[in-house]
Order: sequence, then C-alpha cells, then structure tokens
Amino acid sequence: MKFFPGIKEFVQKYYIAYQAAHKVESFLKEFSKVLKPNELNKQEMENLKEKMDDLRQFIIDDFVERNMGGLESSFIKIRDERLEKYNVQNVPEAIANIASEVNSRYNRCDTDEAKWIDLKVQFWEYRAKNHQELEQLKELESKAKFLKADYLTQKAEDAYQELLVEEKKLLEKVESLNPPNYKASGPAKFNEDYYKASRLIQEKLSLYKAQGRTPLLRAYKRQIRDCGGDSARIANEYWSKEEQGTLETLTQSAQAFRGKSGVETHEVSPQDKEALNKVKGFSR
Repeated sequence: MKFFPGIKEFVQKYYIAYQAAHKVESFLKEFSKVLKPNELNKQEMENLKEKMDDLRQFIIDDFVERNMGGLESSFIKIRDERLEKYNVQNVPEAIANIASEVNSRYNRCDTDEAKWIDLKVQFWEYRAKNHQELEQLKELESKAKFLKADYLTQKAEDAYQELLVEEKKLLEKVESLNPPNYKASGPAKFNEDYYKASRLIQEKLSLYKAQGRTPLLRAYKRQIRDCGGDSARIANEYWSKEEQGTLETLTQSAQAFRGKSGVETHEVSPQDKEALNKVKGFSR
C-alpha cells in the first residue's frame, strides 16, 4: 500500500524532531541554572525570559532547516520577523548573538556546567561565521556552474565540504565535553579539555576575515576587484581551465586587465601572497 512509505518517513521525522526538542530543553534548563545566581530585577527577568524564549525557537528553527528540509511556509514569516527583531540576517547569527550576550553578561563560568555552556556558546559563534563562509562558497559554486567554469565549481565544492566536516567534528568535540561524561575522570580532566577546546574554537574564529576564510574565496574576491568587478571574465578566462599558473600569476594578470581599463591597480599584499601560494594546487 503506497501510503506506508509516507507514514514511515513522517514517524521518523517526528521522532528526530522530538529528540531534538528534548535536547534543546535539557540544554536550556542547564543554561537557566547558570543564570539563577544573578540578582535581577523584574524588568531584567522579563527581558532575559524573552531572549531565552527566542533562543529556544531559533535553535529549533536551525535544527529543522538543517535536518528536516526547511521550515513550512507558515513558519518562515514568523522566523523572519524574529530575525528582523534582532537585526540579523540568518538563524545561526541570531543564535550566536543572543547566546553570546546572555553568556557574557550572566555566566560566571564557576562550575563545570557553566564552562560547558560557555563552550557551547563559543561553538555557536564559530558556526555563525562558518555559515556565512559556506553561503558565500555555495554562491560562488552556483555562479561558476552557470558560467560553466567547471574547475572553479569543483574547487568551491571541495572547500565547502571541508568546512562542513570541520564544523561537524568541532560540534562532536563540544558535545563530548558535557560534564556528565567526566564522572569517572573528574573535574581536573574536564578543565584541561575545556581550555583546549576553547583555544581551538578561538583559533578557528580568528581565521574568518572580511574577505573570507578560505584561500579560494579570498583569491576569487581579490581577482574580481582587480578586474573591476567582472566576475564572468574571472570565471571564464582565469578559472575555467586546469592548465593554469598559480593564483598569484592570475591575480597579476587581473591587475594588468584592470590597469588597461583605466582603473587604479594595487600591489598584492604579503598576506594575500601567502594565501594565494597556499592554493597553488588549485590550478593543477
């Protein structure tokens, strides 16, 4: 009977959603415990409750978008109104902003549970930055596909997948540091692992610059700038073939083109040269 596969899929999605909701409630319960020692007046309590309620909904929205094919149309407008309320562009950014504000203001990090909450918030800050990088790589891949720049398409996809894998591993690391997992090893081991994980996340965060984190994205943006914004020329002439020189050579060619167009050119900075040299393999 044909309706059975649909029922099975619905039950599986419902079970996944139920588990996720339970996990969210457990986490927010721990977060609330961290906040209790703070002496807040009535208005502060109301503001905090509103933020925590919005955080809960954003976390659920994030899960649905990542794991269940996206929100239903009736919920998208509600989500967008909440995003506008916090003046952010997307759900990961909203989660990071709300959690970071509450955490920095009220979390004293004086218990293992409080430190784990802090670590989770740091991860959300990383995920927000990574989400932006992933979106830009996906946009680059889509543009390259449209222009039939196969080489650039593949490199954008490779960079995208690498960041996805990194984010997954980092999340697994953070989740593994949940204090109940340290009943046998004790607080000293937890503290050691907490500070290691915190340093790792902060190191990752420091890699996200205005022009992007991945050498591919930085090189592409640099070339677009040096070609006066002609992204089609970049994709077709500089990235469509595998028989190319290094990206530094391509950037110099782009600067020459820009000079012929009467636009001011710029020297390649040492930082950009280093980034470009790291991706020489892209043109082989």
